[in-house]
Amino acid sequence: QRVDLRANYANQPHSRPMGAGKDLFALHKDGREIPVEISLSPLQTAEGQLIIAAIRDVSDRKALQDQLLSLSITDELTGLLNRRGFIEIGGKLRAIASRAQAQLVLIMIDIDDLKGINDEFGHSVGDQCIQDVASVLRNSLRESDVLCRWGGDEFLVLGMESNKITPHVLVDRIQHNLDSFKQHNNRPYTLSISVGVASGPPDNEDFDILVDEADREMYIAKQDGSSA
Repeated sequence: QRVDLRANYANQPHSRPMGAGKDLFALHKDGREIPVEISLSPLQTAEGQLIIAAIRDVSDRKALQDQLLSLSITDELTGLLNRRGFIEIGGKLRAIASRAQAQLVLIMIDIDDLKGINDEFGHSVGDQCIQDVASVLRNSLRESDVLCRWGGDEFLVLGMESNKITPHVLVDRIQHNLDSFKQHNNRPYTLSISVGVASGPPDNEDFDILVDEADREMYIAKQDGSSA
């Protein structure tokens, strides 16, 4: 393919500004693949046409761009995906589920009485509570599941349902790990959560319905006092 690109350019030489076109990569002398930008300029001489090429290593800039992207989709307090990251990464999982004709599992988790914890112990302790729940959730899920801090004291989990992994299996695992966490970590507050679950197809129109359904189920659980 690279030979074809060179041959096509030789047949129709033209100025190529630095950074134009697709992302390009080159091999560093130590064998690493690095991102580069290339400018090309045809030059007519008495000996025929020459091509002036300039190559610039943009590894540092690419790393900074990747870091900024990561920050833009990451919740600062918990290190989980934020809402924007969930929509972006969750969209990829939904596409996979659609191709596999698999059902989606959506779980909404809400921390019980976070306001009361903030009022009694201060916001730094409330932040610790949020981090505790984030840690429990992170350790309860599969690598393929998408977990985010949806906002405030709410979290969302998105995964694909299978014969072995059903919504109830995921919820039971979360509840078990939360109980284990409370047993082995002394906290000045009572750590409990309310959970709502929904499942359905990964279609775009149905996804918003799943979020609303999980939110309703979570609210019912909170009102009934059936928290973990």
